[in-house]
Amino acid sequence: MKQPESVESLDNRVTDTGPVWGLPGTVLWGLVIAAVFVFGQVFGMGLFIGLSQPGVDGSGFEQSMGDYQLHGIGISFGVYCALLFCMPVLLGAIKLKRGSSIKRYLGLRRFDLRALGYWFLIIFACLLAYDGLALLLGISIVPDFSIAIYESAEGSWILWLAIVLAAPLLEEMLFRGFLFSGIAASFPGPAGAIVTTSLLWAIIHVQYEYFWMLSIFIIGLALGMARYRTGSILLTFILHAAINLAAMVTTALAIS
Repeated sequence: MKQPESVESLDNRVTDTGPVWGLPGTVLWGLVIAAVFVFGQVFGMGLFIGLSQPGVDGSGFEQSMGDYQLHGIGISFGVYCALLFCMPVLLGAIKLKRGSSIKRYLGLRRFDLRALGYWFLIIFACLLAYDGLALLLGISIVPDFSIAIYESAEGSWILWLAIVLAAPLLEEMLFRGFLFSGIAASFPGPAGAIVTTSLLWAIIHVQYEYFWMLSIFIIGLALGMARYRTGSILLTFILHAAINLAAMVTTALAIS
């Protein structure tokens, strides 16, 4: 029988990132990327409005920005632009650290398929338990936000790709990649990295009710543990994409 890995071997895997920014540098770069992230989302929404309402004036544009906050296609444009704008900044921040390796810094490493199955079952159990709690409390297992954006986009493939692929790609590279490596290599350590990145990941999902933000935090803890034990964000990206795919399918079934 294969012996379980020691804590020391796990820590070595996580910290085998080469040179990384320390905690202050990670925080500062994180704030820069967050600002670019917000700008990208606003730019994407503005691009969508410009394409869907050519010739709109300033006051009309401002009104449309408010009206389209829950429009699935507009949100998709925001996700794509955030990804497009953030990736060069994120990768540039890594390369500016002398001696760094993008592959090692972000945890772009292969993983055992058994690990994928193991963590998939854990996360599935977490989702199932939380949905059961929602039903006991009389809360719909499909958030109102999810229904609103799906109906407004009419189930468009543009929304599906944004939610299932683009958003998980950006979020995993930022949270379980860049931020995780910088925090884990600093005094908070891997445990601090898991909790901090999960909390920040939940906070950016302010469009959901608090009940579902707590669910996101819990799933973030599971993804953080998967990142810690495997050293791979390729695995967490697949898990994240599967979670979002399941959410989209559930939403589609709920409104059909």
